[in-house]
Amino acid sequence: MKSGLAVLIEEVSWFRTKLVRIVLAVRNPWVQALLKWHGHDVGGVRVPFQEDQGNPLKGPIETSLLAKLRKTAQQIAVGEDAPRLIFLVGGPGNGKSEAVQVFLEELGQELDCKQQLLSELTRKFQPCPISPPLVELSPDDEYPELNRFFSRVGKLTVIQDASASGQRSGDASVELVEALKAILSHDALQVALCCINRGLLYRAIEAAGQDDGANSVRVLLEEVASRTGLGLDALSASSRKPCWPLDGMSGVEIAVGAWPLDLESLLEENGSSKSPIEEIIVRASASDKWMAGCSQCPAQDNCPFYQNASLLRQFEKRQALLKILRHGELATGQRWNFRDAFSLVAELMVGEQQDFQNEHGHAVHPCDWVNERSEQIVEAAENEDTGAWAKQVQSALELSTRIYPQALFPTGIHTDDMKEQSFLNNDSNGKIKTLALWEAAERVESGTHGFARDYLRNMLAPLLKPELRTSAGNDDSFRNLEDAFSQAIKIGIDADWRKEIELSRVEEVFLDMVMQAEAEWDPLSRESAQADQACRYLRRIASDFAKRALGTRTGKHSNDNALEEYHASLRSQKALGDIGNLLENLLGGRRFEVDALGGIGQMDLSPSARIRLVSRDVPRVTIHPAPKSDDGVPPHDMPCIVIDQAQPIPLTFELFEALQLHRRGCRTGSLPPVLATSLGRLRQLHAAHLCRDKESFMRRRAHYELVGIGSVVLSEEGEAVPVLERKDR
Repeated sequence: MKSGLAVLIEEVSWFRTKLVRIVLAVRNPWVQALLKWHGHDVGGVRVPFQEDQGNPLKGPIETSLLAKLRKTAQQIAVGEDAPRLIFLVGGPGNGKSEAVQVFLEELGQELDCKQQLLSELTRKFQPCPISPPLVELSPDDEYPELNRFFSRVGKLTVIQDASASGQRSGDASVELVEALKAILSHDALQVALCCINRGLLYRAIEAAGQDDGANSVRVLLEEVASRTGLGLDALSASSRKPCWPLDGMSGVEIAVGAWPLDLESLLEENGSSKSPIEEIIVRASASDKWMAGCSQCPAQDNCPFYQNASLLRQFEKRQALLKILRHGELATGQRWNFRDAFSLVAELMVGEQQDFQNEHGHAVHPCDWVNERSEQIVEAAENEDTGAWAKQVQSALELSTRIYPQALFPTGIHTDDMKEQSFLNNDSNGKIKTLALWEAAERVESGTHGFARDYLRNMLAPLLKPELRTSAGNDDSFRNLEDAFSQAIKIGIDADWRKEIELSRVEEVFLDMVMQAEAEWDPLSRESAQADQACRYLRRIASDFAKRALGTRTGKHSNDNALEEYHASLRSQKALGDIGNLLENLLGGRRFEVDALGGIGQMDLSPSARIRLVSRDVPRVTIHPAPKSDDGVPPHDMPCIVIDQAQPIPLTFELFEALQLHRRGCRTGSLPPVLATSLGRLRQLHAAHLCRDKESFMRRRAHYELVGIGSVVLSEEGEAVPVLERKDR
């Protein structure tokens, strides 16, 4: 038994160690800055020339649009022909306001009046209390320092937020029509920019249609909507009209350019070495932001923020993450915009402010939060006390779930089929480590929600989470990992998958905790059934955790092969041609047949069909590749299926995956409903074309069949008169 003096010495030593750690703890201001990147903070609404709003990087991220706008500004400055009425089309957060500022800064630079122009525009856009939806600079005003600017530009009009009304009870669509009428009727030199979302665009078309004096505005807006959307005109690559410039409009004399900001992926390289989202990640993880701020911190090895930055500075790890995010875009059909991308990077690297609170619910600095939990891990390692170990469980779990491979798939360690466990419902018989792990997971998973986290949890994870992957092709690493953890957590931790990646310290601590919890159970004891269930639960937790760590670092997930194949097919005429041949076979091959009365769009012909439209010609299916980047039109990711020159049908990933399942032998009744729907639509379009194709009927390549009676065909003279040919029975 220790003497009182020995106990006192130990307590003093412990207090001195803890005091030294607290003194050495540092706060990196960049961590707090990243928290503000979320859309509800400085990463949110952007106002031109107001640098404290919606601009976390304090500067533009290069895109193909910005290059186009800079070139246009240079052409205007030297008097060359260029669009002078520019529409920037897209929803909130797509970078319209940033594009406006870049264009006007370039104009000022080229005309040697940048500082004077920026000073005036900063004053014009000043919120009072909100920024004005429309700003004008006119040569009639007194701006002597801008004489050269007005000599080349003339009147400047910026409709920065067309969705906002200048009047409290005003209609933004009507006001937009009036503003465009004024622009189109202005005979003198001018430049105008209009930022508009698609909802308002279509409302303005309707408003212009009700105004007899706005015919030219209606024609202009209809062309803008048609050429910048993802409708039939955009899908029909062969007949796709350019939107930059946008010409051939009656009553519109000014040169017009329009560009959609929501069709191009921010995860694709557009003429630069990095995609816009990669550029955001590179800047967020830049070594100068982390080395100086974290180099002396005692919690560095346990800090998920520091580890995230270190990992994402590595090219291979960053590309693996970008690949998963790009596959998410293709699988969901949703594109990341700038506002959401800033929220995403902040979520993956740090989290949200609500994650960092003390026991009283008050916000604390994220670095203080990390240091406190790192201290608890160290204390637990130095102390075998049960309470200290429970704190270690909670701390290690909270820290490890902020490592970005776990934050990217925030499904928690309790999946739906794990929550109803009976091994803890009865007497746990002193299984304190398992119980502590269970309770810690419950607390962590009932945590905060935000846009980025909810999207990752509800949209991305169900489609891509690595824990659903087993093996694919020659890659058996996930299968081996799963097999190893199914035997014992210690075997799983020591398996070959560890050679592919290096885990962070907190990830290793967490897996070690789960292994210790497993050691509490004896499958050969009297509670063998309970122990077996507990071990399966704990091994599943460890296996899923390891799969997320491995998959996110290597760019592998549950659906990566199918999405990689789809991505490679988007612009491959050969791959799309093979899919077209498969569709032709599914539509009947050498004999096309539909129920002429019961439902032309049916995938399978009903046995009760009494009148059938029959053709011996194979339906010709063409699949147009998704368009590449072009000076006149933006690229998008949607190939389209065309039959008989009818309206195109998009080849989505869901449809592509269903066709691949059919090719691999999946029975028709087990295929996803999207395939039946799409085939039904194609059959309907072909039948509508076929029943009007007189030549096919004349050549006896098509006819109507009356089941049990005969066929209806055209006469040999070619008259459009049906003749009944009875068959002998």
